[in-house]
Order: sequence, then structure tokens, then C-alpha cells
Amino acid sequence: MKPPFLRLHPATPADARPLYRRVESYIEALIHGGGIRPGDPIPSVSKLAQTLGVNGLTVQRAIRELTFRRVLVTSQGKGTFVAEGAVRRVLWISGENLFSGNVSSYHLDLYRHAAKECEKHRVMIEPVWLEPYRPFDAVLASNGGEQGILGYLFCACMQAHRLLEHVVARGHPFVNISSTHHGKPRCVHPDFAQADRLALEYLRSQGVSQIETLGIRDDFSHIKDIPIHAAHALPELQGQTNLYRYEEYGYRWASERMREAASLRKTGIYVSDDMMARGVTRYLIENHHEHRHECKVVIRSSSEAVIPQGMPVTYVVFDLAEMAQRAVGMLLGQICGWKTVLEYYAPYRLMPA
Repeated sequence: MKPPFLRLHPATPADARPLYRRVESYIEALIHGGGIRPGDPIPSVSKLAQTLGVNGLTVQRAIRELTFRRVLVTSQGKGTFVAEGAVRRVLWISGENLFSGNVSSYHLDLYRHAAKECEKHRVMIEPVWLEPYRPFDAVLASNGGEQGILGYLFCACMQAHRLLEHVVARGHPFVNISSTHHGKPRCVHPDFAQADRLALEYLRSQGVSQIETLGIRDDFSHIKDIPIHAAHALPELQGQTNLYRYEEYGYRWASERMREAASLRKTGIYVSDDMMARGVTRYLIENHHEHRHECKVVIRSSSEAVIPQGMPVTYVVFDLAEMAQRAVGMLLGQICGWKTVLEYYAPYRLMPA
């Protein structure tokens, strides 16, 4: 029987890599899975050849390549050992470009927390921006193929994302941080439904006579028992360059709506999108002397924005650090064989003004 690394998933094409490259992947999997640790000797050439059913020359070439990449070190007369600095990597595949400056605080802060969590486990996280339908071969090639990659953390990537489909088909470890893939395994979600209910019930408890919402279209379709006076929404925009359109929409909406001071005194406003909230926040900061008591504003956000004291703004937030910890733990659980949950909903909490 062929060893696992030589058997193919029935849904995948044949592995076109040379055999020695696949032997490299096998040795790296031993290292990353904790079978052999930095400073430990690797199995002998003859044992590896016998285990994998390959020629000893193939194993020797794989060892030479890993030595060249400093994953392994060879000591004359003593043998070959795992290098102390052997690189353990996970790829962070983001639906937003972390290097462009045009990125929501949610994705940027989540990446930073995930990087800190990976560092605790001596794992390097490498961000890659990959649009859903862009060929991923070049990206993988630029990262040394799939070698040295322990697993994949997807953030804001659709289920039809080509790299996600590829990873699932090949059975690689992955976690998808998503707000849409409910009920799917290996996913971490913000619990938007709980957040929306928390926010709207809070507004109703404050004695407002009507509630207006600002967010993405269909955001509030699951709220049935709390009447919404008016829903102001944009359709979901595709593409990285559209993010600022959400912010500008929030700013323009706030500047137009907040002028109607008389009609806002008994109104509660709930903003459910981070980027639209950024626009509303910017307007409130610029005009905080004019609009101190007209209405109650609740913002659903991954982190508290900077608002001058005394503004009528309440936040519904969740712990990004905990969400990143859960995602990284779920991924490492798959890699190392730990017992772990395969789906998690991050709860929100209310932060009154």
C-alpha cells in the first residue's frame, strides 16, 4: 500500500511534482506535526526509502534540498538533524489587501491578533491577498509551492474562492473566518444575529419611538419581531477598491440625516457595517458640538472607534483576540491532531456610551 502522501484524493488531479519534492513534503509534515522537533535526527535514508517505497537516491535528493533551504542541517559523522530555525508557516488568505491601506479595521486587527497567536506556537503567518477568481498557481509558487505551509487561514473569502476549493479538495488543514458560511465545518463566525438583536433590543429599551438601520442590504432579514422604521442600505460591493464607497455613503447619509434634528429626537439609529460606521463616526467627530442629544446611535463594530466624550454612541463589539485565538487553535488542532471544535460563533457584548 502506498503511504498517505503518495495517495491522491479522488477529486484532485494527479500531483505533478517530482517524487523528491513529495518526499520533502513528507519530511516537513513530520516536523510540523511534532513527530520530530528542532535538534532531533531525522529517520535514516534507508528507513525513509523503505517507509515511502522510493529509491534511496530520491530520499537523498530531498534531504539535500531541505538542507539547502535550512530546514535540515547535516553534521559530518553524526547525521542529519532538524534545524533549530526550521520554518513553520501558515498562509493568511485575505479577501482584502492588508498592504494597500484600503482595508477595514476588522480585517487588519484580526490579522494582527492571529499573528500574535501564531507566534506563541512558534509559527510564522504569511499574508497573501488573493482575489476569488485569480489563478493561485503564481502565489503558491512565490511561496515555495505548498512546501513549508502547515495550513491556511481564510478571511472574508467566499466558498467559491479557488484556493479554498483547492485546499478543501486536497484535504489540507484550514479554517475559514467568515460571516456567511454558517453550518459549515472548520469555520469561525461573528455572531451577527446575536449582535443585531442585542443592539435593537437596547434601542427599544431606551424609549425610542422608531428605529432606523444603516448597513448592507438584507443584513436584518433575520430580525422579525422588532419593527424597523426605515432601512438604509447599499448592496454588497465586490472588489477591494469599493471599500471607501461604504465609508463615504455612511458620511453622506449621516450629514443629510443628522440635519433633521427635530425628527431624530425619538429615533434610534443602528449601523451594522464597519466601513459605513467609519463614515458616520467621522461626521459625528467633525460636528460633535451640533449633534449631542438628537438621537441614540448604536454601532456594530469589531473594535471601539474614537468618539468624543458625551456623544450618544453605544457599541456592540466582540473580542477580536479571542476570535483569532479560536481560529488559530482550530487550525493547529487539525495539524497536530488535538481535539478541537470545528465551528465557533464569536459572541458580542454591549458597551453603552
